[in-house]
Amino acid sequence: MLTERLRRGKLYRIRRGEWVHCVAPYGYRYIRVSEPNGGRWEEHPMEAAVVRYIFQEYTENDGRILPIVEFLNQNLASMPPRGKRWYPGLVQNILSRSAYMGNTYYNRTRTCYEVIGKPRKVGRGKKRYAAHLPRPEEEWIPMSVPPLVSEETWLKAQERLKTNFKFSLRNNKKHFFLLSRLLVCGVCGRTLTARKRRGHIYYSCIREKRSRSEFPRHTCSVNAEVIEPLVWQAVVDLLKNPTLLADAWESEMHISPNAPDEPNRLQTRLKALENQWQRLLDLFQEGKIDKTELSKRKAHIDQERTSIQMRLEQLDRLAYQQQIKQAIVEDFETFCRKINASMENPAPQLQQEVIRLVLDHVVVGTDEIVLKHIVPADDNGRLFPGRK
Repeated sequence: MLTERLRRGKLYRIRRGEWVHCVAPYGYRYIRVSEPNGGRWEEHPMEAAVVRYIFQEYTENDGRILPIVEFLNQNLASMPPRGKRWYPGLVQNILSRSAYMGNTYYNRTRTCYEVIGKPRKVGRGKKRYAAHLPRPEEEWIPMSVPPLVSEETWLKAQERLKTNFKFSLRNNKKHFFLLSRLLVCGVCGRTLTARKRRGHIYYSCIREKRSRSEFPRHTCSVNAEVIEPLVWQAVVDLLKNPTLLADAWESEMHISPNAPDEPNRLQTRLKALENQWQRLLDLFQEGKIDKTELSKRKAHIDQERTSIQMRLEQLDRLAYQQQIKQAIVEDFETFCRKINASMENPAPQLQQEVIRLVLDHVVVGTDEIVLKHIVPADDNGRLFPGRK
């Protein structure tokens, strides 16, 4: 009972922003409640510099963790860990923590004691310790802490972590697959696995022959000699003709055409409705109309005013979307102009990098393939001239 009351009191103070968790991650140090202005995290000068170095190296260079770990271990005096050495898992945990951009959460897990004594799912024997299971996201309690990196840098690191996990070589150290981890089965949505059989490369769905209730039995296998040239030619055509992006945008948005003077006309009508309302008030004060007639006419004016305001908001959103589209198209055209210098007889590795920059995934159906594009709008792209 005492433990439960202490826990509820702790949650109450955290919700009010009067206290943070006493276990501070790497880069911070906890100021005790007994000290002046305590119960908070404070930036640790030396550790915070290490955190910023990790994020900078990971987001601005080749995005590999092992070189960062090697450098940290070679400079333990100036970049000390909280343990004996640095390991890749520690660096990955630092890169994935949201606390470094100023937002963290408490009450994310719960201690589950009922698993003690139950058989282990992996290995032999029974469980001897309690498990920490995740709570629903609506039960998390947000806490504000001093940020160590910008939100843009943190989001860029998350995107690179996701990309590296998706395109990890895993156990493949022998063969090169141009469209590895990019092809998706059109029936079950599973990523196709690349294998080399009898000198030929095939991308196949490993779920195709399994009996599952949610997906029917199906066959999804394609020869690399067939699909790889098609995908590469589609990417080259897009890079040579960036206006295809604008055409696709127009077909996706389904924007209804509107007159150029429509916003001005709607604003004029709003002013006219306001004048009508003022005249109605004058008539009501002079006793020429009763309250029932005033309410009836007011409801009609309010209805038309609401519809006009909704249309104006819609026009503002469409104008904003057009600005975004124009900016993205211009960035993509700049990207295409810069990258075309590297497209003369590219090596397979360069082809793979270009495809991964432009394509999110490729859906392989029975009679067609669908390319899902992404737009590289970063001016500091890895394939631009002058970049390593």
